[in-house]
Amino acid sequence: MNNTENADEKSFDEGNKQVVPPSHVSRGENTVTTPNTGAINFAPKESFDSINQDNKCASERQVILSYSIAIILILGGIVCFFYGHSIFGSILTVFGILWIVSDINAGKARKKRQSEEMFMQQCIDSVFCSNVIKAVKYNLPLDEMVSVFKSKNPDEQKYNLEKVFTEIMNASMEDGIITDAEEDGIRKLIEQFNINVTTDLTYSKLYDKYVKMLTIKDMLNGVFPMRKEFQISDYYLNLEKGEQIIWKFDLCEYYQEVTTTTYVSKHSGGSIRIAKGFYMRSGTTTTTPIKETEMKAKANGTLFIGTKNLYFYSTTKTVKIPYKKVVSFTPYSDGLGLQKDGENSKPQAFKGIDGWFVYNIVINIQNLDA
Repeated sequence: MNNTENADEKSFDEGNKQVVPPSHVSRGENTVTTPNTGAINFAPKESFDSINQDNKCASERQVILSYSIAIILILGGIVCFFYGHSIFGSILTVFGILWIVSDINAGKARKKRQSEEMFMQQCIDSVFCSNVIKAVKYNLPLDEMVSVFKSKNPDEQKYNLEKVFTEIMNASMEDGIITDAEEDGIRKLIEQFNINVTTDLTYSKLYDKYVKMLTIKDMLNGVFPMRKEFQISDYYLNLEKGEQIIWKFDLCEYYQEVTTTTYVSKHSGGSIRIAKGFYMRSGTTTTTPIKETEMKAKANGTLFIGTKNLYFYSTTKTVKIPYKKVVSFTPYSDGLGLQKDGENSKPQAFKGIDGWFVYNIVINIQNLDA
């Protein structure tokens, strides 16, 4: 089953707001749908050398303006004192002094941050980073690089490894396709440099996106991906025979379409006064129902992407959605909408997930089963 439907990339809350449509990359019977900017797009980290003079001048102008405002407040307070408005003068003077103290503290924090950035730049060994990146790209031995790395002090190790890891991951995912050589090189980098990609936030977020691309790559090759293991024993999921969990998303919101009905009454006819304060109405009253539909949040929980079903688990609601009963999926930048088969079925949606990743997974699962 080829998926050629063109869906706009939009957030779940944006409704019908038009944004850039995705492009499609077709591989045989399977399809990867990605935004035009790539399956997973990363902006490269801005180098310190790229900070231009205009930004520096703008920052200096802001500092001068801030101090000028503080001086004006203090001078205004002095003038108020001179004309006998002591309360108002006290308020302006105190505000002016607090403003100056705040500016001084902000300046200290700014200088500290600049010092840390300069120190980081001094720690980075460009030759070392270049050699490691080249070794990973061409799948060359890393033993010599590891020896050089271990000879550095902890700060140098930290900054150089962050730079190498970020540049390598961005380069490998830039074209949306991760080759076997790139995958093998990154695996060796993680193992030999002992990079903690599971719990260290410096690496885990970028690594998760990398694993998602590998997962889609596996599906394009016609196999169910098992790139990550997830602990599901605490969720009491009743998986089908042979079913496995591909991915899970915490902090997911489950939405379902609800219909609310309001009634508007309209009276036609007149009224006759029969006594003081008493009237008799004649005519007819008609009541018209007005129905409105909206997507309403039903629960917060965890979404599991299985090889046969979607599972949503929360303390108040549990939902199981077989892929074979879904007639359409709608990807959003922050969620996934779906419509099940059946005359009385209502649209459902999951918010707080990587919508394009899940969309690619569920569509290609249907392709593999077809």
